[in-house]
Amino acid sequence: MAETTIEWEIVDTDGDYTMITIRGEVEPLVPGRYSGLPEDCYPDEGGCASIVAILTDDGEVWAGKLSPAVRGAIEGALVEQEQRDREEEEGEAAVSRFEAMQEEGCQR
Repeated sequence: MAETTIEWEIVDTDGDYTMITIRGEVEPLVPGRYSGLPEDCYPDEGGCASIVAILTDDGEVWAGKLSPAVRGAIEGALVEQEQRDREEEEGEAAVSRFEAMQEEGCQR
């Protein structure tokens, strides 16, 4: 499980907009394979998220309640953010490997 954080704007009972910070745990999505021989195909796995904490902009625990629809949308946003975070980390690692290879080549 990977931990990720998103910002989310909600409307409170007074009709005011409030920004909350949501921390969640995400099981990374592993895409399935849907073409080819049947014995080589398999469904998507993972892609589940759970909300760990909801904080106000003051860092206090948010006391409100989320509707099932909003909770589902937030969990989906957590999964998407985790995917973006993972892609960014993979890109940075690739750049580091490339730079290390270039440095090795220059030293020979």
